[in-house]
Amino acid sequence: MTVTLFNMEELQQALCKMFADKNRPTALFVHDDHLAAQVIVTLQNMQIQAPKECLHRCSWDTLDYNQVFIPRITTMRINTSLIGTLAGK
Repeated sequence: MTVTLFNMEELQQALCKMFADKNRPTALFVHDDHLAAQVIVTLQNMQIQAPKECLHRCSWDTLDYNQVFIPRITTMRINTSLIGTLAGK
């Protein structure tokens, strides 16, 4: 699924459609931490417990990790400097 960043209405519509299916997902891989936080809030509004009913994994650690998120977001730390150097070569 693809949604416009920062468009919570579009995200909610897409997740409602996805989770209405009888074979709904049990895990999501989300583009970055910010979007993962939006997904968690949207799922909670839909009465879907994260991570109990749907696990989240994401890349591009974009959030301030001093902030508390419940549940915690599992993320991958990406060495963006190395990626930029390799892309430049």
